[in-house]
Amino acid sequence: MTTHPQPYSSARRWLILGVLCLPLLVTVIAATVLNVALPELTERLGSSAVQSLWIVDSYSLVLAGLLVAGGTLADRVGRKRALLIGCALFGAVSVAAAFAGSAPELIAARVALGASAALIMPSTLSVLRNVFTDQRELGRAVAVWTAVGAAGAAAGPVAGGLLVEHFGWQAAFWSAAPAAALCLLFVAMFVPESRGYREGKWDVLSALLSLGGIVGVVYAVKEAKEGMSAVTFAALAAGVVLLVVFVRRQRRLPHPLLDLTLFADRRFTVGAVCVLLGMFVQFGPMYFLSQRFQLIQGYGPMAAGAALAPMMLAVLLATPVSTRLMARFGLRSTLVAGFGTAIAGLLVLAAAPASAGYWPLGLGLAVLGLGAGIAVIAATTTLMQVAPPERAGGAAAVQETGYELGAALGVAILGSLMNLAYQAGMPDLTGVPTAVQHAARDSLAAATHAADSLGGTPGADLLSHAHHAFLDGLTVIHLACAGLLALAAIAAHALLRTSPETKSTDTPVSTH
Repeated sequence: MTTHPQPYSSARRWLILGVLCLPLLVTVIAATVLNVALPELTERLGSSAVQSLWIVDSYSLVLAGLLVAGGTLADRVGRKRALLIGCALFGAVSVAAAFAGSAPELIAARVALGASAALIMPSTLSVLRNVFTDQRELGRAVAVWTAVGAAGAAAGPVAGGLLVEHFGWQAAFWSAAPAAALCLLFVAMFVPESRGYREGKWDVLSALLSLGGIVGVVYAVKEAKEGMSAVTFAALAAGVVLLVVFVRRQRRLPHPLLDLTLFADRRFTVGAVCVLLGMFVQFGPMYFLSQRFQLIQGYGPMAAGAALAPMMLAVLLATPVSTRLMARFGLRSTLVAGFGTAIAGLLVLAAAPASAGYWPLGLGLAVLGLGAGIAVIAATTTLMQVAPPERAGGAAAVQETGYELGAALGVAILGSLMNLAYQAGMPDLTGVPTAVQHAARDSLAAATHAADSLGGTPGADLLSHAHHAFLDGLTVIHLACAGLLALAAIAAHALLRTSPETKSTDTPVSTH
């Protein structure tokens, strides 16, 4: 039986939104807080290039794999209860992460944090769907929720830089524990309980299939930079098979973990894909631009975090822009406009010369963030508006899966592309030992360390070639993202041409 949303005063509704934004901030900041800590982690923990990718990406990867399971579980046991459990686990694991003494230990802690966040993030959005029953007000609430998430993503590198620079990388986790405790208190005091679809049993096997499938595919993408070994190919094949089995199982089950009928509405499907692509083109380049700022332009961790802020802060500006575009022109035109703007930002980044200062990069980041933000906000609002309230947990899980999987795939796929371009751009240098050159080809951070150890003219030559190879790789990444968004804009325009119009007495969600 579905629990129908109870009436709340306007002040109470917006207070609930404010409280829900607190755990959202904590979990989103955790996704980006270590982006500027990679050079220190490489030095302190001796992490390789692949391990560094996993330290950053394992959180988003596990979160993406478990969001559907977490969202539908919250529908059954209660969304407030899921929030409380998730916040408690998040705080406890954050303390454990601060004691990690090696890269594998830190990766394991990030995996546990991702699992905790999978109970938190979809619950925040599904509670909103049940508290805000007016479609116009729901649209504004979802836009605020998205903007707060973007602000958290922007605050992550800045907060991470501040903490790493003054207290070490462990402080990023020590600070998360009291924040999670504060969330626990406020959720307990102010958030109402609600439940959704509860018929049948919660399918554990489906949860394991979705997690295993996503992990297998992304693991293969990450390892592909070293070549398609037997292990890499097996991981890819296993991931694809598990995802296929997951989809087939959802179609057969009378009470599936993920209701695939949500995707019968073309707007829902297009919206989910656009959320994924919007996060893909933001988080992938951001990961490598952080390294450019620190290892090439000499920024400290805090300055590097602040340098990334324009991209995410532009999403705050995108919130009212996207809302107005949706109201006037509809989903299709808003998506095309958003992706077109993001493409312009990527082209500015790709055209910035190696000798460019910060401002061309800052401009490109801001334009990219504005365009991607317009598209993601429009897609997120549509996902929640077309889903019935009793399926809010599943719809929220799909949105959050697109968000986190887009971020994880952005780092993984573009990371593999960057490594291929970087290694191809590193020539054999005379006067530099073969072992040193081999180490330098692993990553820019490794090349910087090798050049410092080598010293003299050979070290300077090695570092110069590493810088040029890395910058060439960045250009390839930006152009690849621009091409991907161009294809996505064309596809969205074509697919939504004949999609039905969703109308309400309060606000239309058209597809024109």
